[in-house]
Amino acid sequence: MHFILVGSFLVALFLIVRGLARPKRKFPPGPKGLPILGNLLDVPTDAVWKVYHEMAKKYQSPLIHLDILGSPIIVIDSLKVAQDLIENRSSIYSSRPRMPMMNELIGFDWHFAFIPYGKEWRDRRKVFHRLYDVSGSKFLRPYATRASRRLLLNLLDDPSNFLGHIRLQVYTSQLSGSFILATTYGLDITSMKDAHIMSAEMGMFAMGQAFHGYVVDHFPLLSYLPSWLPGCQFKNQAREWRQDTQAMLEAPFAFVKNRMSENKAPDSLAFRELSSMADEDPEQEKVVQDVFGAAYAGGSDTTVSALSSFVLAMLLYPEVQKKGQEAIDAVLLDERLPDMNDFGTIPYIDAILKEVLRWNPVAPLGVPYATLSDDTYTGYDIPAGATVYVNAWAMLHDADTYGPKPMDFRPERFLLENGELNPNIKDPDEAFGFGRRICPGQLVAQDSLWISIASILATFQIDKATSREGVPITPSGEFTPHLLSHPVPFECSITSRSTEAASLIRTFQLDLQV
Repeated sequence: MHFILVGSFLVALFLIVRGLARPKRKFPPGPKGLPILGNLLDVPTDAVWKVYHEMAKKYQSPLIHLDILGSPIIVIDSLKVAQDLIENRSSIYSSRPRMPMMNELIGFDWHFAFIPYGKEWRDRRKVFHRLYDVSGSKFLRPYATRASRRLLLNLLDDPSNFLGHIRLQVYTSQLSGSFILATTYGLDITSMKDAHIMSAEMGMFAMGQAFHGYVVDHFPLLSYLPSWLPGCQFKNQAREWRQDTQAMLEAPFAFVKNRMSENKAPDSLAFRELSSMADEDPEQEKVVQDVFGAAYAGGSDTTVSALSSFVLAMLLYPEVQKKGQEAIDAVLLDERLPDMNDFGTIPYIDAILKEVLRWNPVAPLGVPYATLSDDTYTGYDIPAGATVYVNAWAMLHDADTYGPKPMDFRPERFLLENGELNPNIKDPDEAFGFGRRICPGQLVAQDSLWISIASILATFQIDKATSREGVPITPSGEFTPHLLSHPVPFECSITSRSTEAASLIRTFQLDLQV
C-alpha cells in the first residue's frame, strides 16, 4: 500500500511539474478538464467518434482540443480541415503516437500502420505500394472472383448462418481471408480450426482491444513493472495476445520459405517476392514479412464489417436491393455470374459499394496521427507530439458533402437523375484515411467488396427473418462502438432468387473442389 501511495504521489507531482513547465498556448476549443486528469473522464472508450462530433457541434468548431493526463489531443471533425492538415501538411501529420499496449506489449510493432514515421515505415510502405498498386490489384482480381463464388456456395448450402459465413469466409478459404492467404502465401485453408486462422482471429481481436484506453498508454513506465503489482495485470493479457500476433506474422511466411526449400511452393506474392531477391538479405526479408503480415491483418476484419453492413442495408432498405438486382439483371440476363470485367459498367452497383463504405465506415475514427513539429491553424496552436484523431464518421455523415438524410442508406446520393454516377459527389475516400497514411490496400479492398456485392445481388434475395410465431424480425440497425465497427448481430432470411441462379452457383462447385 505504501508503494502505491508513493507511486501515485510521484505521478501526480510529475504531471503538475510538466504542466507548469509548458508554455501557454492557444488551443482549439474544447471541454474544460479537471486538475491532473484533464478530460480523462469526458471521453468514453466506446463510440468515441460520436462524442467527439457532439463536442465539435457544441463548440461550433471543426477542430477541438482535449487534455488527457497532460497529453494534448486534437480532433479534426471536418473534411476541409483534414485536407488542410493531414494532406497538405503531411510532413507534420504523418507519424503515429507511441502505443505501448499495441506495439511494445502485444507486439504489433511490425505492422506499418502503427509504426512512427521514419525509415522503417517508408521501407514497408514502398514494398506494399509496389505489390498492391493498380497493376497488383489487377493480378489479384481472379482470386477475388473465385473467392466470391465460394461465398455464394456457402450461402446456398447454409443461408441461416450468413453472418458466420461472412466471418468464416474471411478467416478460412472462402472470402478475403483466403483471398489474402492464397494470393499472399499460397495457402488454401479449409477449416476454421486451422492454426493460421485461429492465430489471426485472436490477433485481430487483440488489435481492437488495444485501443480501449489502457493506462500503460498514458504511463509507459508501467510496462517495465512486474505484472503482479496492482494495476499491471494488463501485462498478462498482452503476453497471451503477443503469441497470437507473432504467429499471425511468422507462421504463413515460414510456410512459404519451407515450401520453397522443397521446390514445392505454390504461386503467391510471397513466393514471387522472395524469388526476386538476388541474395539472402535478412533485413529486406523482414520488411517483406512485415508487409505481407500487414496485408493479412488489414484485409480481414475490415472485410467482415463492410460485407455485414451491406447485408444489413439490403435488409433494412428492400427498395435498394430491388434496384440493385434489376441493374445487374439488365447486364447479366440471368445467363452468367458477374466478374471483374463488369466493374465500373453498372453504376447502381458502384453506388451501393460507395454507400456501404460511407454508411458505416469500418474504422470510424481511424488510427491516431502524431505531430512531428509545432503547427498553427486558424490561430490555434497544435504542439509537437500531439495525438490527432480524424473523425471519418462525422465527415462521411456530413449532409453538406453527401446530401440530405446522411444516416439513411441511399446509393442515389452518388447518382445523377439519368442513373449515371455523379462526378460532383466525392467518393467516400475518408473511409480509407488521409495523407501519407491512407490505406494502401484501397484498390484491392474495393475489388473484393464489389465482386461480392454484385454476386450476392445477382443470385440471392435478402429478407427479414421471422419468429416462431411468424412475426417479421426487424434488426436494430445499430453498430458496435469499437475501433473496427461491425453491425450488431442480426437475423435474416437469404434464399436463391431462382432455380437458374442456384444452377449458376453450382456450376462452379466442381471447379472450386468444395
